[in-house]
Amino acid sequence: NREEGVTVIGEDITDRIRFEERLMVSEARFRAIVEDQTDFICRWIPDGTITFINESLSRFSGISCKDMNGKSIFSFIHPDDRGNALARISSITKESHTQSAELRILDRNNEYHWLHWNTRGIFDGAGTLIECQSVGRDITQLKQSQEAISQSEVLYRTILDNIQDAYYRS
Repeated sequence: NREEGVTVIGEDITDRIRFEERLMVSEARFRAIVEDQTDFICRWIPDGTITFINESLSRFSGISCKDMNGKSIFSFIHPDDRGNALARISSITKESHTQSAELRILDRNNEYHWLHWNTRGIFDGAGTLIECQSVGRDITQLKQSQEAISQSEVLYRTILDNIQDAYYRS
């Protein structure tokens, strides 16, 4: 005697769905933080190939986030600063995984700006550098102010050193 029927097997997936919802909210929050950041954020692999930039760096460079992927960071660094950049990158190790540098970077108008970069190395389980994340801030005005002060000090010192008359200040 054969009976026909249907077997239903159920599984409660409420916890998994809640976890996935929390994960989506967390990811959206993280993306908003990165994209709303006024500092420049760039991720790249050790050969200099860009894997990610945030919107702030995209606006600065004039290149969309998507189109920036695959380009070399070195193509944006002033030729005179590339050696410094390479030296900083080569000194990133698992023990000393952060570096700072002031480099001139090309903007959307093909003009160089001074940027202060903090770079952190990201390593795999074997200790191999697999990616770097750099966070930069435009310090061009600060550098210009420092240069103006330096020139003013040189001028002042030159005048005082070459004055023929007595100088008295009270």
